[in-house]
Amino acid sequence: MLVEALLFDTYGTLVDWRASVRDELAAFGRARGLAHDWDLFLVEWKACYRPGMDAVNRGEAPWTTIEAIYRRRLVELLAARAIAASAEDVEHLTRAWWRLRPWPDTVAGSRG
Repeated sequence: MLVEALLFDTYGTLVDWRASVRDELAAFGRARGLAHDWDLFLVEWKACYRPGMDAVNRGEAPWTTIEAIYRRRLVELLAARAIAASAEDVEHLTRAWWRLRPWPDTVAGSRG
């Protein structure tokens, strides 16, 4: 049998997005001496995904990327907690979603 394509969900299945992003938030906080509930912060940050995409899909918001939706919500959450962050900090944290670590068995399991 010739396999022409192999499709599967990577988000949560192959990568540990929750621990990956939470750890980056915690590192950001530690570097600034901030004591916050980074798990709760992440829950509130991630919660923007569905409403943001739904607004785009219904035509209530212009087309945008999920990265822009996440960035906008991150800025709101930082401001709500009076956490000072530079543009570079915001960019680095937003791109945490690009640096998701695989689950321990993902690499070996995907080889065969």
